[in-house]
Amino acid sequence: MLDFEFGNLYSLDIVSQRDLLTYIDTLSAKDDVKISFISRLPHRRLVEYFDIQKVQSFWLTKKTVSGSIKPDLADITAKVVSTCSEENSVFIIEGIEWLISIHGFPSVHSMIHDLSDYIIERKSTILLSLAIDILNDVDRSRWASSVKELKIDNSIKVDQEVIGIIEESEPVEKAIAEEGRITSLSYLTPISKEGFSKENLRKRMLQWRRMDLDVSELDPALYMSDDEKSYELYKTVEMKVRRAIELDKRIDILDENGWKSDVIKLRFRVRQLTGFDEVEAKIDELI
Repeated sequence: MLDFEFGNLYSLDIVSQRDLLTYIDTLSAKDDVKISFISRLPHRRLVEYFDIQKVQSFWLTKKTVSGSIKPDLADITAKVVSTCSEENSVFIIEGIEWLISIHGFPSVHSMIHDLSDYIIERKSTILLSLAIDILNDVDRSRWASSVKELKIDNSIKVDQEVIGIIEESEPVEKAIAEEGRITSLSYLTPISKEGFSKENLRKRMLQWRRMDLDVSELDPALYMSDDEKSYELYKTVEMKVRRAIELDKRIDILDENGWKSDVIKLRFRVRQLTGFDEVEAKIDELI
């Protein structure tokens, strides 16, 4: 039985992108449901989490590539409308935070309101993934009035095969917590040039993704014929990850001091491996 009703629009308050992908994998096992997904992750990364033959996926990106959709509200609306015209359709949109940062909350909220009007008489539904704490009190109230909240079953388990890959890879410095899940950013011993291989790189990328770090910048290194260039790109991302970990430890101090809303926003930026200078400046300001 589905945990939502068709004809409604729901908000998924999920901070971890992995939780969402695991939920989609579980949902895709239901043969009578057609699932479409707009994600900030390219297709080659989604295959690690669910069967993309069962989920029609679109990469939310400014790049013009096959299977992509630009972060344009009109384009997204058109794609949802054309897809949700089919009965028993579920359209999931991830990356609402990014859309808000580009277009502003009023514009994104208006799009959501239009979509809600569209599906209300159709046997389809829309699920919106958003870390609700990034919104201020006024916008949070407006959001809550437009969508229903959907709680995901906490009993959903992470793919054990993926966990096995992570646990077998070396070195992992006891960063795996209960059920094999990495719950915080942890230092991993850098891969030496002598020990570098595409297989070790793939395992390291999985480790970082288990920490919810966006290391998509490193994807090309898996396909480079020149191992020297591949290793150089790895070292570049390695340095970014180490700085992210340093900043994340400082964010822990803000968390202890009660800056909950700021902590969520800053952790999100850090895990995207971008805006380090702005994050550090904000931490200095609050501390």
